[in-house]
Amino acid sequence: MFLLRKPILALSASAGVRDLTTKLPVTRSVVERFVAGEDTSDAVEAVAHLRGAGLQVSLDHLGENTTDAASADTTVRAYLSVVEELTRAGLAAGTELSVKLSAVGQSLKSVTSQSSSTNTAGTAPVGGPAYALAGARKIADAAYAAGGRMTLDMEESTTVDATLQTLAVL
Repeated sequence: MFLLRKPILALSASAGVRDLTTKLPVTRSVVERFVAGEDTSDAVEAVAHLRGAGLQVSLDHLGENTTDAASADTTVRAYLSVVEELTRAGLAAGTELSVKLSAVGQSLKSVTSQSSSTNTAGTAPVGGPAYALAGARKIADAAYAAGGRMTLDMEESTTVDATLQTLAVL
């Protein structure tokens, strides 16, 4: 499976492949079972439905291996938006957000942006792990303030140490 990981990730970034996967009968049921939807309102609706059935919920904004700060910032904003909408709907308390550090910038080589939305000080930290920590901290702060939780996904063997280091200071 490890040999197929990179090609599968590359295919998952393709809008055409995504559209095909969500429409084909053979794959649609799998997608519908694990993917709440395309946007925040779909996620909130799914949380309401699952909570109504007495279930706990963990949400994950799909994506990983972000290679630019703008994409990492977009992912952080998506998590903050879902916390905001869940709070408005009275569903944030108890909801868990599952965050991949590679989606919020862990693998960035260096960051020179001075306007990153992930850094509360207004200047971006240098290097991927620090950038990911700033984004994860912002998500965790929002989740816990709303009564929810945040967990860090353990992604692959090459990122275990960096993920544990981030967890230790988060």
